[in-house]
Amino acid sequence: MDKNDDTSSPSQSRGLDKASRTATPDSKYTSVADVELTTDHLTFFKEAGASEIFLKLVQVNPMDAGVHRNSTQEEAKKYVYLGYLEGDPGEFSHEGGFFFTEMWAGNLYEAFCKADINNSILLKEVFGENSINNDRESPDSPKISELSSDRFFL
Repeated sequence: MDKNDDTSSPSQSRGLDKASRTATPDSKYTSVADVELTTDHLTFFKEAGASEIFLKLVQVNPMDAGVHRNSTQEEAKKYVYLGYLEGDPGEFSHEGGFFFTEMWAGNLYEAFCKADINNSILLKEVFGENSINNDRESPDSPKISELSSDRFFL
């Protein structure tokens, strides 16, 4: 597995520790695949601190963007399925990996730099190279076309 891949399940807590967060699957769903993200889910994520780019990306059908998965969407659906959106959004803490964390924070360029091949294609398709490049902290940072493609093959 690529070290930048963000398909880990919500088992490594970055907020509430494992002991204080119990997974109680929502009885409306038989699996994560059954979850459809609703306006209520998106509102919860927004109130919990998710960025606009995160909210945009979780709504993208990966097939429409020419890729086989949207790991940010998959992770968000896991939270719904496991019942993590039951409660105060101010107490919610996501457990996603580096890519997910950068998307959550709204750091598009940094997310791209941490993306696996699939997610980099998804970001370029959804946001475009100009938007990603314009999000660089410094104009001295390399443009995404200047980043080495061998970063995927460590």
